[in-house]
Amino acid sequence: MINKPLSPYQRIMALDAFRGLTIIGMMLVNAQTESAYALLKHAPWNGCTIADLVFPFFLFIVGCSAALSLTRQAGSPQTLGILKRTVLLFLIGLLLNAFPAFHWDHLRFMGILQRIAICYCLGSFLYLYTNRKVMIVIFLAIVFGYWYFLLNIEQIKVANLIDNFLIPLNHLYLGGKVTEPEGLLSTLPALATTLLGFLAADLLLTSAWSKIKKCAFMIALGCLLLYIGYVWSLVYPFNKTLWTSSYVLWTGGLAFLTLAGLFILEDILGLTKVVLPLNVVGRNALFAFVFHVVLIKLLGFYDVLTPNGKSMNLRQALPELLFSGLSPANASLLFSLIFVLFNLAILYILYRKKIFIRL
Repeated sequence: MINKPLSPYQRIMALDAFRGLTIIGMMLVNAQTESAYALLKHAPWNGCTIADLVFPFFLFIVGCSAALSLTRQAGSPQTLGILKRTVLLFLIGLLLNAFPAFHWDHLRFMGILQRIAICYCLGSFLYLYTNRKVMIVIFLAIVFGYWYFLLNIEQIKVANLIDNFLIPLNHLYLGGKVTEPEGLLSTLPALATTLLGFLAADLLLTSAWSKIKKCAFMIALGCLLLYIGYVWSLVYPFNKTLWTSSYVLWTGGLAFLTLAGLFILEDILGLTKVVLPLNVVGRNALFAFVFHVVLIKLLGFYDVLTPNGKSMNLRQALPELLFSGLSPANASLLFSLIFVLFNLAILYILYRKKIFIRL
């Protein structure tokens, strides 16, 4: 029945597809060279490109997945499980930062998995020990409190001061020469993005509404967040590094709309085969993340001589060598697509063998 409510123990297929879509987007963006199309590169400072959607989508999904997992484990001791996953995610992030050179004296402490670990931990405990109303209040307090804070201070200076005070310079991004992209201050609004994922899962798990009604609410809420975020950005721009509140609302709105679209395809219409590649990646998201980052880092570690005598790392050289007849931007895009397909092939083998690596 289309209108049958979801059980708390039923797998939400759309979430696997959303996770897979986000990982594929990350692969596509990370494999780009400096010559990539602007939409596939992060905005230099203010702005929001396709590349700038990947991380907030990831955090939204982390919140949603964590809420579903915690609901299924209701009644079991969960505190140790949350702390264990947090520590493991943080450690994997540190190891990825160190790879392949392993210069521990200059190891960057923060990063994507480190921020995910912190947001997962804080969000999970809020989900366990508060309720929906409290989480909404905390979300609003973060969004508006962070906006007021940045409005009345020198944004970059304070963000840098906090990071520099708590983390030694040689353990910050590029030795602290630029603003840490995953800094401690901007992790607070990133938590707000994660809380949107927890609230989305709370909506999907309710037995009071049909699937159609839940989907309609996600679409309406997504459009509302998009509108408020856009209007706010006219005076308070989107900024991924600072993770501005307008950026939280804009990317959160897009996340709700994306989840709703995939929910219609998989959980309402049952068109699982249409998005099978997304599910293949989404079911092995942690492996996909680590594997593709390792490949990217290896490509960037080794240098080769190009026909014109320039020394370049493989990541920059391969598109130029393989697709010399194309424009640099098209060569970068084609190389990235091949990189994604290679990763998909590996993940499909794991999927067929039912090998799923989780924490």
